[in-house]
Amino acid sequence: MRSQSGAMRSPGRAPTRIVSLVAVVLLAAACGQATPSAAPPTGPLVTQPPPTTAPSPDPTLAPAQFVLMNFNIEYGGDEVDFAKVIEAIDEANPDVVALEEAEGNTRLVAEALGWPYVSVRHQVVSKLPLIDPPGADGRYLFVEIRPGEVVAISNVHLPSDPYGPYAVVDGATVEEVIQLERETRLPPLQERLDVLPALVSAGIPTFLTGDFNTPSHLDWTAAAVGLRPQILYPIEWPVTLAAEQAGFRDAYRELHPDPVADPGLTWWAGRPLIDGYPDPSEPQDRIDLILSAGATTVTEFRIVGEAGGPQVDIEVSPFGTDHRGVVATFTVTPGVPPAFVAVDERLVTTGHDVTIRFRTGGTLDEQLEVRSADSTGGPAERFAPGTQRDGTWSIGSAGLGVGDHEVRLVSPDGAVIAFAPFSVAEPGAETTLTADAATYASGAPITVSWRDAPGARWDWIGIYPAGGDPIVDDYLFYVYTDQGVTGFVVIDESGEGEWPLAPGEYDAHYLLDDGYVSLAVAPFSVSP
Repeated sequence: MRSQSGAMRSPGRAPTRIVSLVAVVLLAAACGQATPSAAPPTGPLVTQPPPTTAPSPDPTLAPAQFVLMNFNIEYGGDEVDFAKVIEAIDEANPDVVALEEAEGNTRLVAEALGWPYVSVRHQVVSKLPLIDPPGADGRYLFVEIRPGEVVAISNVHLPSDPYGPYAVVDGATVEEVIQLERETRLPPLQERLDVLPALVSAGIPTFLTGDFNTPSHLDWTAAAVGLRPQILYPIEWPVTLAAEQAGFRDAYRELHPDPVADPGLTWWAGRPLIDGYPDPSEPQDRIDLILSAGATTVTEFRIVGEAGGPQVDIEVSPFGTDHRGVVATFTVTPGVPPAFVAVDERLVTTGHDVTIRFRTGGTLDEQLEVRSADSTGGPAERFAPGTQRDGTWSIGSAGLGVGDHEVRLVSPDGAVIAFAPFSVAEPGAETTLTADAATYASGAPITVSWRDAPGARWDWIGIYPAGGDPIVDDYLFYVYTDQGVTGFVVIDESGEGEWPLAPGEYDAHYLLDDGYVSLAVAPFSVSP
């Protein structure tokens, strides 16, 4: 639950016209096809001779246990005590945690836990290897249960404002509430539902986690009317209904099908009050969900929260966030991913290694290569996986040079099977943001570009009056960066907020990870 001020401060989600220089597509059954930026590979092999034996076969898939946690940690997790957020995760002991409201602290959470794998882009920390296939375009990532065997996770944080139960209390009709959900929360979820069923069809178990900022249609039933003050009538909430129709099952309701006996409330949690929040008069609901599709069977579900909280299984005192965590244990039969290459970090600094994960297409003599994204020459580095279908390749970044690069998986005839972009920056390089003009006519589109950005899923561009402070001042307009480490966005009526901008002086801020920390500023003005 987020909003711009008070209990629910969030920029929310809005449709935008965005071009990211790192948005590419992986050749896969569940994904489309894209064209890499440079010519087919040339030049000698510099690492090892081609293999002469057949590649290793696909793994024999067998069931495995998988423990998944979803946890909204509230404004970076340090509103109460960051250590208590870490304690909650430690006590739950999951394999993977999908976070919301990490606000740039995803890596700090992983470090505090001592876990080796982290995706800043997806706000996910893990004991198991994470693979971010570029064709997913930030909509899902793979978790490697065993070498060559994966499940997929899609982590969402849907807009909080306007909140549906508030509309109910304010006298809205069922039709008005459903329309509100279809306009506000369904579109960003649909971005995921457009691609996730294809993964399930390809045999990859898929999980949809997040702070959905909506109740479930499985909870607001006729039997539950009057159970809590805001449940004035049953509602088939469109977001959870759409997920169900796409093949996803609600892990909590699979084990606890009665919403009257087991409401399973997750927001708000009874953490210590901060400026009077959470207000006990706020409506409570189950809005933090773990959904699954494919070869998954939930065997246990636990709620992590404050001592004495309703249906709390794992108690932490004081509790560190306004959302209770949810933890589900599954038996899964992992799937085999399509051929891919992926980088652990899409932005590395000179002197640090670039870690590349790959799965070959299964033919002999395939090679991995790294080259500059704007080069037509030969690769800077090459590697022959040989009979190894799945693996990791690490190279030093010092010899690559500052700028944008690609790693490719190339077939013996030179065709690019899959590729992934990454960027190299100087040590200490800071994010830069630039407007394409100093002054714009009223209503004219404004293009801002950036470099060396974190590329997190919810990084965004906020427009403020000149000299405004995002920490304390309200934005006038916003768009998301679509996770681009390097890229640009066109700000126009397709964004969210006051448009056109009135004549005056403004600052565009690059804001971090669904929060209000400004990494870069670009001033501009609007003329009458």
